Amino acid sequence: MRLSRTFLLFLVTVLIAGREPVAERVAAESGELWASREIGTPPSPTLLQAPRTEVVNTSDHWKPLGPAPLQSPGSTFATTGRVTAIAISPVNPRLILVGAASGGIWRTTNGGAMFTPVIDDQNDLTVGAIAFAPSNPNVVYAGMGDDHLGTGVMRSSDGGVTWRLVSGPPFPVRSSTRKVVVDPSDENVVWLLQASMLNPAGVNTVSESLLKSVDGGATWSAVFNGLVSDFLIPSSNGSTVLLGAVRAERFGTGGVYRTTNGGATWTRMYSGPEDQDSPPMYYLAAAPSGSLYLAAIESVDDDTTYRLLSSSDGGATWMPHSNLPGDFRSIYLNVLAVGPDDRTIFYGAVDAHRSTDGGVTWATITTHPDQHALAFEPGDRSHVWLGNDGGLFHSTDNGVRFDSLAARLPIVQFYSVNASPTDPQMLFGGTQDNGLGRRSGDTTTWAGLIGSDLAAQVFDPHDPARLLIGGFGALIIRCTQNCDHLDTVAQASTFGESNINPRHAFIPPLAEGSDGTVWFATWRIFSSTDFGTTWTATSGTTDLTAGGKDVVTAIGIAPSDGHVLYTGSGKGRVMVTHDGAATWTDITPPVGMPVAAITVSRSSPATAYVAYGGYSGPRIYETTDYGATWIDMSAGLPPAPANTVYVDRNHADRLFAGADGGAFLFDAEAGQWTAFNAGLPAVPVMSFTTTADGRLIAGTYGRGAYVLEESEPATPRKRAVRH
Repeated sequence: MRLSRTFLLFLVTVLIAGREPVAERVAAESGELWASREIGTPPSPTLLQAPRTEVVNTSDHWKPLGPAPLQSPGSTFATTGRVTAIAISPVNPRLILVGAASGGIWRTTNGGAMFTPVIDDQNDLTVGAIAFAPSNPNVVYAGMGDDHLGTGVMRSSDGGVTWRLVSGPPFPVRSSTRKVVVDPSDENVVWLLQASMLNPAGVNTVSESLLKSVDGGATWSAVFNGLVSDFLIPSSNGSTVLLGAVRAERFGTGGVYRTTNGGATWTRMYSGPEDQDSPPMYYLAAAPSGSLYLAAIESVDDDTTYRLLSSSDGGATWMPHSNLPGDFRSIYLNVLAVGPDDRTIFYGAVDAHRSTDGGVTWATITTHPDQHALAFEPGDRSHVWLGNDGGLFHSTDNGVRFDSLAARLPIVQFYSVNASPTDPQMLFGGTQDNGLGRRSGDTTTWAGLIGSDLAAQVFDPHDPARLLIGGFGALIIRCTQNCDHLDTVAQASTFGESNINPRHAFIPPLAEGSDGTVWFATWRIFSSTDFGTTWTATSGTTDLTAGGKDVVTAIGIAPSDGHVLYTGSGKGRVMVTHDGAATWTDITPPVGMPVAAITVSRSSPATAYVAYGGYSGPRIYETTDYGATWIDMSAGLPPAPANTVYVDRNHADRLFAGADGGAFLFDAEAGQWTAFNAGLPAVPVMSFTTTADGRLIAGTYGRGAYVLEESEPATPRKRAVRH
């Protein structure tokens, strides 16, 4: 059935509405699939603090291709990637720092007219939170890590121009940050809400503990352990802190807690109904007048309520104030803030909402789903800044209307990028929460074609203007005329999966063989020989995973023999078939980490490369005998996930790896990878592709796409692939 773009956008909006944030997914699946990405022994802090590594040959460099921005036809807003933090200088409202989830920190001194990236010299571009020190606005702190774990806490002493990593042991080597607040009177006292961390055993765990530093971020101590959803310093007294906790380890139950002695002791000030079906979540905001507001998400007898409570005595007592406009989608809340006028309140979950009468009535703000940050310009209530999965938005009328600044922040998060087989200028890319983008000429502006989380793009060998797109929820979309027309051809039910607790990856793998057969995997494998119209469970109910909640995360197909396929799972199981998926053999290497990608040699089906999504241990394994034996070829890679391996289409002796630290070229003579990052910051590289005229393209998760500008036609410097 032919579906209109409008209906597809609606469908994807409905699908995306049920998506849980990363921390909640890990909480729900702790020790299972979602947590498995971070399994491994923690790397040495000295490796993470080492200077940014450079390149093999400085005459070759990467050039950014955008998107700047993604512009959907007929859409009100242009979009870019996720903005997690907004910090405005308390003494200069035109100095603003914006944190991108995996695209770095961006600084403007002219109120957003132009932004400059300021941490591209660092080894970590994942940003969770930013805060100025009120007592010394030259001092700024950034807590690193969002959905990709960061390396700790960075500090600037010149208003965000330059930065250095200041956190050391016992701060976790890898973690993510939800919020940072600096003591109002002491620039060296910092509070940080840690969302997750790599624990001493090397496993990513949900932490959400409140940490405190009294020496400018060098050392930290946990002052409240449990699952903390939010906290604030409600006044100029930095010793008084309030927090909302889903779970409190020392107290045994969640609620709102207060300390008046800098975290030495805590008292519970509010707790929700006793018979809650699911853990409550609490978010706090302080008004300029001193009044406090509490957004409480509480569930009793399957009836979830979204309430706004208020306190006029510093949190000692709380009174019901009004109901929040919640629905089944609003299972998490990331923004609650009161404007300078004391009457304007914003809260944001999937959507953003605004009240101008102190929270009595609410209006929904139309921008982009999934809110993460909001800031008011000091001294001017009309200027409001909002950050979400669509980028950065600015209002000059107290939130009535927001304008997108996506064109000034090239921070698109690509899951994958593919080049048209026939048009050298045409690229397609699937993004985090911003759908499918298409570049149609020599430009950095890309067309946004459909929303949601989309990844792999497969071209029809008989008609390169036809594509299959794989996405969130096991959705498969077929498009024609280079995606001017779109059809949904499959979804979870097509593959026997329910929308409730389905057993497939967040974005299941989709790949095409040399004979035109398209392959798709949940926990089992499916194939289509009519480009997505019909699908067959090729191996029946053969489970290609380690069982339980495990799912297939990668498919690798031999270009020289379409009957040879490899699969990898979230728990690290690797399988191979030699007969087109009729029978399978377990060839799992002794790694135990999630498989991010599998690439098969262009000339030999026996040679394959497996990339692992862990922070240490083997990140890439090679086999030359169909998995009978494996070789660890991780030397030279950073202690971070490897995302892809790519054999250059035009030069089979050049092997590239994409990792969370950038792009790498394999040097077989030295037996290790070498950084290949001139012009490319330390952003996660998720995919490579080659254009119709032979140019290498890198798709990054946080800074869009890049093309490799070579000083001369690519020729092998050293033999890069072992046969």
